[in-house]
Amino acid sequence: MENEAIKRFTEEFDRWNSTYALTSIAPEKIYDYLIAPSAWLVGSGYLDGSRVIADFGTGYGIPGLVMAILDDGRQYKLVESSRKKASFLHRIVKELQLDNCEVVCRRVDKRNKIEGVDLLVSRAAGTISEIVDITSADTTRFIFFKGNDAEAELEEFNAGHTGYSAETIDIPLDCGGLRLVLLDKTAAYPGA
Repeated sequence: MENEAIKRFTEEFDRWNSTYALTSIAPEKIYDYLIAPSAWLVGSGYLDGSRVIADFGTGYGIPGLVMAILDDGRQYKLVESSRKKASFLHRIVKELQLDNCEVVCRRVDKRNKIEGVDLLVSRAAGTISEIVDITSADTTRFIFFKGNDAEAELEEFNAGHTGYSAETIDIPLDCGGLRLVLLDKTAAYPGA
């Protein structure tokens, strides 16, 4: 871990985790299971062509805050409904002076959709169907971090939605079996 901002974020995450139990992941696995997959995504090519990326249900900044730290060429919206979590995010964004990152603390649903983004990423914030259904029509690409249930969840999504191309990718890291589900309303994914 050479990036100073990632190091500072990880230290602050560890500090809050010891007080507020942010995750059940063992402290020695936090970097491998949470930080590394987010960092890998930035260099993977799957973000190519995107200018504004929303991380829906970002929690304490995984994956969106890590991505914003490492990728100052794009704008990031960290969407989180919990005030406690949003407070942590505001603090980190301010401390690290991340001009490319906006914390959006609000509830999102079918009447109050996520708008103005090209790409939506999400990890552990709901099913693929639930999340796609609460985004506006201008969002055409989605990346979901999923576990072993990725294929079954994608099948469920395909049963109720048409007009999407989909692909499941194994993340080439020792990160607890995480996989990516890539959805696109129009064409194949860049970098694929």
